[in-house]
Amino acid sequence: TVADSAFAPAAALSDVVLAAAVGTSLVFDTACGPMMLGRVLLEAMCDEIPGAEGRLEAFEVSAAAREIFTD
Repeated sequence: TVADSAFAPAAALSDVVLAAAVGTSLVFDTACGPMMLGRVLLEAMCDEIPGAEGRLEAFEVSAAAREIFTD
């Protein structure tokens, strides 16, 4: 689980918790740390799974054709 704290509610349900604090020193909180950690984890997973990039690209084409994610 990626959470802003090891004490997040989801931590009790998780085998592993990767804490990535949300920045609070600015007027608007920033979730850049957790977002970047998530992206790095996904990239590492895709590097290890054969054909993952192609399957993700196929999903993007399919989702666009079915207009699943719209602006």
